[in-house]
Amino acid sequence: MRRMLTVGAALLLLAAAAAAAPDLDDQPRPPKRSREVLDTTVLLERCRAAQPGFAERSEEVYQAWRLRHAGTLAAFDKQLAPRIRAARRATTPLSLCTDAWLQAIAPLAQPPDPRFSSVEKTWSVFVEALKSADRDTAMRCLTGRAEDQWKARVDALSNEDLRRIGVAIRGLRIQWGDDYEKEGIVEGEDHRVGGVGFVNRNDEWKIQAL
Repeated sequence: MRRMLTVGAALLLLAAAAAAAPDLDDQPRPPKRSREVLDTTVLLERCRAAQPGFAERSEEVYQAWRLRHAGTLAAFDKQLAPRIRAARRATTPLSLCTDAWLQAIAPLAQPPDPRFSSVEKTWSVFVEALKSADRDTAMRCLTGRAEDQWKARVDALSNEDLRRIGVAIRGLRIQWGDDYEKEGIVEGEDHRVGGVGFVNRNDEWKIQAL
């Protein structure tokens, strides 16, 4: 998931935020990733206030979310506080306030694994996992299409085959990227060059194409 919210959810959130937020033109605009945290926080507060039973069901995720993003919430408290007050006064439930949405944001409330704090670190963990035939760690480096494609392959290959693949892989060279996605090239078996794509989720870089 490249963003914290789906397109439909984002539209609902923008509508709610536009109605609730005061004029803050004189305050600095938060960076994009911080805006995502703030917007999700506002929506979480509104769901807890307006959806019957949601506050109780979301309490564990809510407390983890506030702790995980405490720095961002504190840094932009002047902008966030009026929006939260408005959200808590809301009485109209939103269709997004579901257990499925709560489950979707739950991983984003957990502390990131420092092993995956950069594409280089993630790639190194993946290669070393292959060399040691550590299937669990190798799969933890993957997400999306790469995870789907490699699951059957990792299960089917012998330990020796996995080690051979890991040893054959040469250095990663990043060719393009931003705060959300990066792409690079690597050299594998028989000196073949292939592409590799990464995606940032919850400040963890995972391999999404390989």
